[in-house]
Amino acid sequence: MAVKVEKDFIRMNRLLLFVFSLSMLSQACKKSNTNSATTTDFFTPVHVNTQVDMSFAQYMALNQLQGYVYLSGVGNKGIVVYHTIEDQYVAFDRTCPVNATQTCAYVSVDSVPTRYRCGQHTASGWVKCCNSTFDATYGSPIAGEAKQGLKQYYTAKSGTVIYISSTPL
Repeated sequence: MAVKVEKDFIRMNRLLLFVFSLSMLSQACKKSNTNSATTTDFFTPVHVNTQVDMSFAQYMALNQLQGYVYLSGVGNKGIVVYHTIEDQYVAFDRTCPVNATQTCAYVSVDSVPTRYRCGQHTASGWVKCCNSTFDATYGSPIAGEAKQGLKQYYTAKSGTVIYISSTPL
C-alpha cells in the first residue's frame, strides 16, 4: 500500500512539474512577442549630426535649467533640445508617436516646462493633436494615447556647444 501511495505521489509531482514547465515556456513566448512589438522603431530613419552653440542668441535659452529650443530641418519633424533640472541636455524628435504621419503630430513643450505634449503653437493659438503628454527629461509617455516614448538623439556638451547625433558620440 505504501509503495502505491509513493508511486502516485511521484506521478503527481511529475505532472505538476510538466504543467509548471509548460506554463513558464508559454509566458516566456508571450513576453518575447510583446517586447519585439514595443521596441519597433516606427520613425523614418534619419541621419542627424548637428550642433548648437549656446553663446548664440537663438540658443541662449539652453543656458537656463528647463530652457529649450526647437531645431527645424533636422530629424523627422524637427528636434527639441531641452536643459533638464539635473543639468543635462536631451534632444528628442518632435514627431509624436501617435499617428506620426499626421501633419498635426508635432511635440511641443507644454505650458508646464517639465513635459511635452502633442500639438503645436500657431499664430491662432494652441492646436492639439492627440492629447498625449511626455516627460521632458526622458521622453516617456505620461498621459494620453501614446504607448511609446519619443525618439531620443545622443547629446554631448563641450564648452558652450551641444552636439546632437543619431549615432553614439
